[in-house]
Amino acid sequence: MVSGQGFRGAGRASGGGFTYAEVLMTAVLILIMVGISIPMVTPRYRTYQLRGAAWQVAGDLRLARQRAVTTRNSYRFVFTDSAAGANPNTYVIQYSTGGTSVQEIPPGPGTRRGFSSAISIDPSSTPGSRTITFNSNGSVVPTGTIQLTGTGGGAVSVTVAQAGRVQVN
Repeated sequence: MVSGQGFRGAGRASGGGFTYAEVLMTAVLILIMVGISIPMVTPRYRTYQLRGAAWQVAGDLRLARQRAVTTRNSYRFVFTDSAAGANPNTYVIQYSTGGTSVQEIPPGPGTRRGFSSAISIDPSSTPGSRTITFNSNGSVVPTGTIQLTGTGGGAVSVTVAQAGRVQVN
């Protein structure tokens, strides 16, 4: 053995790297594993997306109730309206002051909070007016259930009781 040279592995042209065939085989195995796992992961992702949208709605309903009690103004959660061109799968939170409604969430007139294209608000959601109003004492008139549906199937409902309790089912 010549000084300064180590032992070389059998079949290696030079001492330390991977051959092109080894790298290519590893890449092919990774692609096969990804291809197998995507169909298994997609339904779970859609379920989490739907539940996340329901928790977003529940959080905003709870925020509207809290603001109504804190500010002593009535707050409205409007999840569809007759505004021209408004996406029916969006909503806003407004408060009343001096007989006019002011949009608070999302900030800025004409903007609306919505979901990904895979989530929609079921037309059978209640109340029929599509407006849930929180009074200054935290009570709700009228009560309602907002039903969210996903493109991959499944549904989650957000219910608001008379006393203002918000529950995700």
